[in-house]
Amino acid sequence: MDIMQHIIYPAIDDINETLPADRKIRKSADYCLMGKDVLLDSIQVVSFIVAIEEVILDVTGNDISLINEEVMSRASNPLTSLSHLANYVAECLENLEQEVG
Repeated sequence: MDIMQHIIYPAIDDINETLPADRKIRKSADYCLMGKDVLLDSIQVVSFIVAIEEVILDVTGNDISLINEEVMSRASNPLTSLSHLANYVAECLENLEQEVG
């Protein structure tokens, strides 16, 4: 499954409906979610993550939490860019499949 096309981009569409024009998330793999050049505030980032979790549930039927203690303790934060986030979502889905399968 193409995580960007089937999960991240639909979540961007959902969250962009609530954002002002100057804060909309671009559909670009290198778009940064954290750091000094970020247009989103912390509440908007959390809302975006929740939107992704909802899309994951709709698309896969899996109810997962992307923000947890494990992700916050990683050396490389998967929330830095959309490409890192997509890789992290793919990893979470793979881990879930291994647990179930």
